[in-house]
Amino acid sequence: MKTTLLALALACATLTHAPATLAAPKAAEAVNAQGFSPERLKRLDAAIDEQITSKQLAGGVMAVLRDGKPVVFKAYGQQDIENARPMRTDTIFRIASMTKALTTVAAMILYEEGRFLLK
Repeated sequence: MKTTLLALALACATLTHAPATLAAPKAAEAVNAQGFSPERLKRLDAAIDEQITSKQLAGGVMAVLRDGKPVVFKAYGQQDIENARPMRTDTIFRIASMTKALTTVAAMILYEEGRFLLK
């Protein structure tokens, strides 16, 4: 489950092409008003932190958007462990083998927009 959530978070970050000037994560009330559970977002945040703490990941960027507007946009860990450079929200990633994750996120965006139904 954590791997799926992490893949989804990374795919969302990749799909957004969001600039580094996006707003910081919003207060719990605003997040809740956007239709997101603050508790679930905290669990996702904790799952990513746990992956970094256990050295499964060096770092990453999470972006959660609703209607094209950022709800969460946060960098985790390091982009360069050897030189202790922290991850930034505008770090450029080399991605590989992400076709399934990107396609899944794109399909769910289209589903949320009502462009097709799951039966």
